[in-house]
Amino acid sequence: MSETETKTKREKFLAEMQKVAAEASKKTPGELVLNYKGVLYPSTICSIETFQALESLEAREDDVIIVTYPKCG
Repeated sequence: MSETETKTKREKFLAEMQKVAAEASKKTPGELVLNYKGVLYPSTICSIETFQALESLEAREDDVIIVTYPKCG
């Protein structure tokens, strides 16, 4: 990945985060959380539709799931 591509992806990510932050600043504290089956999630990046879609997801035997902390630093 070239430096220009990296910068462009970074700029797109930052623009999206600024959009999310702007939307969040217009919400009340109660609107910033989403309660799904008794668990609270940030409403700015989660939706009930996403969780409902995940419930019908059928994993295959050869699927690989990667779970990790986001890169930082």
